[in-house]
Amino acid sequence: MNEFAEYLDRGCDTPVIVIVLEGGFHTLNMIHEYLYDEPPIPVVIFSGTGKCADVVAWLVTKFTNESELHDARDDIIRRIAHSFHVGLGQCTPIYNHLKEIFRKKNLVWKEMVHCY
Repeated sequence: MNEFAEYLDRGCDTPVIVIVLEGGFHTLNMIHEYLYDEPPIPVVIFSGTGKCADVVAWLVTKFTNESELHDARDDIIRRIAHSFHVGLGQCTPIYNHLKEIFRKKNLVWKEMVHCY
């Protein structure tokens, strides 16, 4: 969270963040694009809203390093297939994209949506 706060305090004229609710493949691509932009743009994920938001939030919360991510690849692939409603053969490119997003997890903040 410190890097997120530092980003907002850098003296930008207009601080920018990305807010993600649900989303699909395009949203996943946009998250990746914003995190790898120069300067990178932090992302706030609202988990509990479905699809892309839930997968990314789960990934950045559950795993602490890429070794764990690699060890859980099959579980992640199944989660991708279920969340995005795609066949297992289509999951590898999405998994690779998620790995790159994971590498920037210091710029991803997760919030839980509570429905009352």
